Amino acid sequence: MSNNPFSKAERTQIPLKIAVTGPSGSVKTMGAIMTAQGIAEAEGGRVALIDTENKSASLYSDRFDFDTIQLDPPYTIEKYIAAIDAATEHGYKVLVIDSITHAWSGEGGLLQKKEQLDSRGGKQNQYANWAPITKEQEMFMAKILHSDIHIICTIRSKQDYALVEKNGKKEVEKLGLAPVQRDGIEYEFTVVFDGAMDHTVKASKDRTGIFKDRIFVITKDLGKELITWLKSAKPVDPPKKEIEKARGVIDDALYEIDHAETIDALRGVIEKINTCTWTDEEKSHIATKKEARKLALKEVA
Repeated sequence: MSNNPFSKAERTQIPLKIAVTGPSGSVKTMGAIMTAQGIAEAEGGRVALIDTENKSASLYSDRFDFDTIQLDPPYTIEKYIAAIDAATEHGYKVLVIDSITHAWSGEGGLLQKKEQLDSRGGKQNQYANWAPITKEQEMFMAKILHSDIHIICTIRSKQDYALVEKNGKKEVEKLGLAPVQRDGIEYEFTVVFDGAMDHTVKASKDRTGIFKDRIFVITKDLGKELITWLKSAKPVDPPKKEIEKARGVIDDALYEIDHAETIDALRGVIEKINTCTWTDEEKSHIATKKEARKLALKEVA
């Protein structure tokens, strides 16, 4: 009999990934900043914020200490990923992304990309056109989830509806508020806090188990409470962190290859990638991707 490849499951101190959803005026931004401040104070570190909301977060700079970067249209996945990488590289303890709605439905976001793809061909291509959009969305979420930094994302929400049958007739029924992002986005996070117009929040998804049936106003204490819960888990061994970081690097490399728009751009990407150390399996994967992209670019030319 071979050695058992399974091991006992253990909760470890992987960085928190939090979402705060709500309609305009539900204090998503301030709630995210306060949570981030609490985390930074508990662990000792700085807070960075990616602002897609026309510098609205900076209105709170007289009350909270954080650094910010402004993202302007078009709201491409590449811009978000570059900003996340910058926050990690420069040693911030917590990153607030305000908001990730723009990456989906904003100017230059993924839905607009889908519309542009649809406009190039007939209806038969519209379903297939979701493939590159899904790939970019998955790359975006992988960057958020695998980054070695606590991340808090704000997400706009809107009234959701469904067509239901009552007494043999079709009627439109309100379902409540839903995040303005890809369906199922809420399942990606450690905790999702849904904000209301009275500035209270309730956890609609909670992997910590400490927010059941609680309705409260966010303060910095929320961040400190989350860190207390996190510290009760087993510390992550350095090799695991390095593995997660390496996974992010290879994902980024493959993404850049797939999005090189010219042969010269592809050559530049490969030159940069060749400065890194890869396993034989990774080298083979990169070489395959490179040749496929080179062939695609030649066909376009």
